Amino acid sequence: MRSRPRGMRAHGLHFDLSPADTAVVLHCHGTVDLTTRDAFRDWVDRALAQRGGRRLILDLSGVDFIDSAGLQALMQALLECDAEGTAWTLRPSKEVEGLLLLAGMGRLRSDQTGGWLDGGGYGDV
Repeated sequence: MRSRPRGMRAHGLHFDLSPADTAVVLHCHGTVDLTTRDAFRDWVDRALAQRGGRRLILDLSGVDFIDSAGLQALMQALLECDAEGTAWTLRPSKEVEGLLLLAGMGRLRSDQTGGWLDGGGYGDV
């Protein structure tokens, strides 16, 4: 049974949290930057608290801009997931994917092999 998404807007970034049977999906729409990074991290923490052993899906397909502060918040969140053994999937927008490529981040899922900078590409998505 799916619960209803819960959403909130924070300085140009809108969040919807959708728990499902196999995953908790955090949908983000808008801008992830210096002014919204704390709200982004708060919502990632909320999603992790509701995860209950399910995969975390960070759906950033609605993000139209991300700066270095937003990238740092995203990387910290995913590294914490790795450290805790949390399975995760990242669904970037074209804008987010472009910055990930420039930064050399190499994974879109926790179960992909290699480190952040290995290969410079995403591998099998």
